[in-house]
Amino acid sequence: MLNSEEKPHPHLVKVFCKGMLTARGRKRGIPYFDMEALHLDSSAFFRWHKSAPGQIFESMEHLFSGLAYIHSRGIVHADIKPCNLLIGSDNILKICDFGLALDFTKISDDMCHKLVTLPYRAPELLKHYDDKLHRHEYQKQLKLYHKQINGKIDVWAAGCTILEWVTGEIFLNGMFEVRQGMEIIQLRDQRGRVKIKVEPFQRKKFKDIKKVLSQCLTIDPGKRPTAENILSTLEMIKKEGREQRIAHGLQGQKPNVLVV
Repeated sequence: MLNSEEKPHPHLVKVFCKGMLTARGRKRGIPYFDMEALHLDSSAFFRWHKSAPGQIFESMEHLFSGLAYIHSRGIVHADIKPCNLLIGSDNILKICDFGLALDFTKISDDMCHKLVTLPYRAPELLKHYDDKLHRHEYQKQLKLYHKQINGKIDVWAAGCTILEWVTGEIFLNGMFEVRQGMEIIQLRDQRGRVKIKVEPFQRKKFKDIKKVLSQCLTIDPGKRPTAENILSTLEMIKKEGREQRIAHGLQGQKPNVLVV
């Protein structure tokens, strides 16, 4: 797991100390963590900022920076969702709740149904349900046989989370795995990505965010970018935004790219 002696990453919640509390009548102690306090989870935060693409873009940078860091150490978070992303008064996003986090090499096929809350669960994890006919048809359509499970499940979950920041609604809300899988199939486009047709993305100011989300929601995990790839894409968008702002500023025009 992550080394507690390392310098804290700016986008992971700081843990000051941990231990076990003993309680009368209990054979085993109760584990505790003393962590930094942050004001809001990201769901509550973006109820107030969902029409502010600049703030969403900045939080995307924070999120993928934190994910790239833990993935570089061989750890998958395995439960990325709005309530596990906290934002303080300084508007800095931090990832918390590593209760399901584990080493890439320790993820086995029979664990898939336990990883990631269902609305944020990547297609390659949707394998464990009772109806064998539906299971065969689902996997046949998505062509997900024998795919390696790694940090890209966090990238998919991040995409679903960011969509929720923008719309205020859960994007994929199947009540059980078969329905979740079929929703993904129905939304699949010709490139093997999930179609994003929700209203806010029809606006020009969200086009760069939509571009990144489209990559996150690539159904085939072999073609889905890593958190590090997404972080590079965000840096490129920022750079293009600055260059256009300078170019159009000289001409007295407004840039048409997201500027952060």
